[in-house]
Amino acid sequence: MDKQRSLAAIRYLILREKSRLKTWRDIAEVFGISCGMAWRIGMTGYEPKEAKIRAKLRLPSLVPTPACLKCGQVHVTKRCTKVTRRITRWRDLEPEQLRWVLENRHEF
Repeated sequence: MDKQRSLAAIRYLILREKSRLKTWRDIAEVFGISCGMAWRIGMTGYEPKEAKIRAKLRLPSLVPTPACLKCGQVHVTKRCTKVTRRITRWRDLEPEQLRWVLENRHEF
């Protein structure tokens, strides 16, 4: 089973290969990526988002996270951090909130 790497470890390996091989094209062949991507990771610390590139570099895969149903943002916490007060009357709702309540049949 292959061990996953961190982005810092990949960048270190790319820069070490740069001092040994001298060309970005040769480095790209070693890692199985394009020479532009090798340069971008090595020189700027770019983190690739594409699943194929992440798999070749043995980086952990990125998982899409669902957005909050109330505010539309992605939260790290279990509760919505954007909603500060509990609304108990229909007329106090913003138009977007009212649409969401009606579409999702949410009750107060």
